[in-house]
Amino acid sequence: MSRAKLRRMLPRVIVNGAVILAMALWIVPTLGLFITSFRPASEVTSSGWWTVLSSPLKFTQFTIENYRSVLSTGGMTTAFRNSFIIT
Repeated sequence: MSRAKLRRMLPRVIVNGAVILAMALWIVPTLGLFITSFRPASEVTSSGWWTVLSSPLKFTQFTIENYRSVLSTGGMTTAFRNSFIIT
C-alpha cells in the first residue's frame, strides 16, 4: 500500500473507530436498562443485569409487572393517551 493511500485511509479508520466506540457506549447502558425493566425487583437488587447475558438459560424470572405498575399508577396511561392525541 502506498503512503498516499494510507494517509487518506487513516482519518477514515479513526472516525469509524470513534463512531463504533460511541455506539457501544450508548447501546450497552440502554441494553442494561431494557433487560432490567423485565427483571423482578428482588433480582435487580441482588445481581447485575449482565448476569442475564452470562447465563441466559437461567433467566427464568421474566416479568412485565414493572410495566403494569407504571401504567396503572401515576397517571402514565393518561399521559400516553394525551401524547397520542396531540401527535
